Amino acid sequence: MKSRNDLALKEWAVVVEALLAGRQTVLLRKGGVAEDPKGPFAVEDKEFWLYPTFTHQAEDSIIPSRRGDLRVALSRKPAAGTLVLPGYAEVVEAVPLTSPDEMARFDARHIWSPDYLRKRWDWNPRQPIWALTLKVSRLAEPVTLPERPEYGGCKSWVRLAEAVPTAGLRPAAEPSP
Repeated sequence: MKSRNDLALKEWAVVVEALLAGRQTVLLRKGGVAEDPKGPFAVEDKEFWLYPTFTHQAEDSIIPSRRGDLRVALSRKPAAGTLVLPGYAEVVEAVPLTSPDEMARFDARHIWSPDYLRKRWDWNPRQPIWALTLKVSRLAEPVTLPERPEYGGCKSWVRLAEAVPTAGLRPAAEPSP
């Protein structure tokens, strides 16, 4: 593991919570609308901070049994202008999925609804969805940073203004019901 890292992956706050709690172990990514439309999503590095975002989340995008988690995640939204990094991820495996049916094998490993994933697939169907199996760690005390304008927008990857130390990380929770 790197001792410091300035790379962060933006993901819904409810999904970050699920990753840290062990309820989710895979990300299914296609990229954000602000990313290069000519090229597919790419894993920029095998290690990155988890950057919780609070836009585009919706209860109907989450499986019914986890919809209450969205309210919990929203209650932890930091003050405007503040970014809180609660955890870190390492990519164990990155697999491109070339048909929507392939996503079903990951159903037990994420909290997204089938309808939401189908919509994600249908958005630019020529591009694969990437299944990223992650090893997730959490910080005892999350890192708080100022949120900068260049971090905004619908993009997956953000280079932080400074590299954040990874010291003090501990494994995320084991999968829970």
